[in-house]
Amino acid sequence: MNLALVLVLLILTASELFILFIDAIVAAMAALLWHKKFITWYKYGLYGLLVPLVFILTGTTCGINGYKINRICIQSPAVPESFDGYRIVQISDMHLQSFRTAGEQDKVSFRISKSVGSRGRFVDMVQGSEPKRTSTLVKFVDAINSLHPDIIAFTGDLVTFLPSELDGFESVLSSLKAKDGVYSVFGNHDYASYSPYFITKADSIENSLYMRQTALGWTVLRNEGINVVRGTDSIGLAGVDNISVNPRFVSKGNLSHAVRNLNRENFNILLSHDPTHWEAQVLPETSIDLMLAGHTHGMQLGIFGFTPSRFIYKQDHGLYRCDKEFEHNGNPRYLYVNTGLGQTLLPMRIGLRPEITLITLKSCPERSE
Repeated sequence: MNLALVLVLLILTASELFILFIDAIVAAMAALLWHKKFITWYKYGLYGLLVPLVFILTGTTCGINGYKINRICIQSPAVPESFDGYRIVQISDMHLQSFRTAGEQDKVSFRISKSVGSRGRFVDMVQGSEPKRTSTLVKFVDAINSLHPDIIAFTGDLVTFLPSELDGFESVLSSLKAKDGVYSVFGNHDYASYSPYFITKADSIENSLYMRQTALGWTVLRNEGINVVRGTDSIGLAGVDNISVNPRFVSKGNLSHAVRNLNRENFNILLSHDPTHWEAQVLPETSIDLMLAGHTHGMQLGIFGFTPSRFIYKQDHGLYRCDKEFEHNGNPRYLYVNTGLGQTLLPMRIGLRPEITLITLKSCPERSE
């Protein structure tokens, strides 16, 4: 049975047992205090058993197939006039395997070859068949293109295990369009660090994913930066391989190398997958004005704006502004954490739909929307 399905069933069972336990306590209190109302209290309590089922059904259907566009305005005197109104669309954490059904994942992602021994190995995806959830990805891409971005920034974790997850999605992803191009960086999953290939074939896997993204027409920024020019003005755009303060995650980034060609006095943007990188290195060591990150997914659960990832990450989703001591030339510096388009582990999103972020640059506060 698919591992994700097993986890969903375990969560559902645990939730139902918890509700039954609470219902029994409430019914027992009713029996002691209001004897005649025992059956009424217990009966109404049983309705609570429907709540986990409704949440899970919603999370595995509407929750992963819908999307939300978050519109953010970044105002800074460092933004040149030529870039006033510049539109950046950020997307993150596609985890392309999550755009396949459970049956497809079993067939093409987790097939084990006994010839390699007891550990087994991951094999390439089956060619020639279009994944069944391609229509969802098409919908996301159409929504992104409809925003008419100047730049599309993808902040890592294109795949979950192997580059072959791209199979069947090439034509959809290559249709992403922006005036100044599509730029991406590597996240922790993009190194195949969760597959048996990680130790023996890590370099070839990285090269494969790099080449496959390049073939889509994307520019992969691996510890490098460029300058985007409009007339006589320019802004900097840099990207690093994954850097995290958590030793469990692969860190191959080189920040100083990435920003070496950027003008410190320009408005500069950094694509870095893990938000912990912002306070650990970006703020104290650079003058980056805006860092774009992903990674957290908000743990794919949102309750009235609260996400459980907040217990793990100080900056877990949304927009953050640096403390005054880290301002550059008196200008504010920002981090935006996108909660991603795909899923890992559990094939659901509850109260936290896939996110597309539209960031509009403004050259001065007086021009705010």
